[in-house]
Amino acid sequence: MGFRLMKSESETDRLFRETGTGNVCLFNISFCVCGAPPCATRGRIFREGRLRYPPCRYRVHAGGDCLRLEEMDLEMRNRQIQEERIKTYFLDSAKNLLRAEGLKGVSVRNVAYRAGYSYATLYNYFKDINDLLFRCVEDFCQEVGDFVAARTEGGAPGREGLRRTARAYVEYFVEYPGVFELFFLERLGGFGDRTETAALITGLLGRLCEPRLAECIADGTYTAGEAAAVEEGLRCMLPGMLLLYENRLAPDNYEEFMQSVDAQLGRVID
Repeated sequence: MGFRLMKSESETDRLFRETGTGNVCLFNISFCVCGAPPCATRGRIFREGRLRYPPCRYRVHAGGDCLRLEEMDLEMRNRQIQEERIKTYFLDSAKNLLRAEGLKGVSVRNVAYRAGYSYATLYNYFKDINDLLFRCVEDFCQEVGDFVAARTEGGAPGREGLRRTARAYVEYFVEYPGVFELFFLERLGGFGDRTETAALITGLLGRLCEPRLAECIADGTYTAGEAAAVEEGLRCMLPGMLLLYENRLAPDNYEEFMQSVDAQLGRVID
């Protein structure tokens, strides 16, 4: 069987689909891909003149030397794992700084130093510091959700579950005032897309309360309109109370503050 010159990736894919096997010559190097036809996604052997993500069960013959594609695939996977690991180091470093010091403690140099890399390396994984901060916002939203789920696990459904959810939401931001500062006191202009970032933050409480509100509607506690009004009331009230407590210590101790939160939750939810 003679070698065929593939001018594009689509022609290579077509060859595999039509013949099930083929000989491909690319940049004067002969590759014989043997076996059953690959699926549409795994059949993209050539891209930008390089082998990338080859299916592990095939062999490549180059100049008489047989290379196991498993080895090439493993190398690529290891590289991807390493890249994700380094990104996680930067993210964890930035989130720890935000929790401890707020946004004022976050800089490219501080984040890179705590991650154990040079500051220039950060730009290999994030467009800029604002791109990193947007990823932190995404992670913190997930973290709040996990915190609330742990605090409300096994609790009563419906109205009482809604009360516990709102209370746990407040407790998280009392515990991590730096995250509260990032979410509610900083300008959003640079953190990714402004609209997307604002939606993540302002919609967080609603997403957490949605299952409990649905239970309240199902058991007849609220109508749909009443449930929407309760959500709006919580979304406006709780950040305001947190703002007073975090910045003015009003009330001046945690116990009194949470008693005040409970009283206001009763007015909105009941």
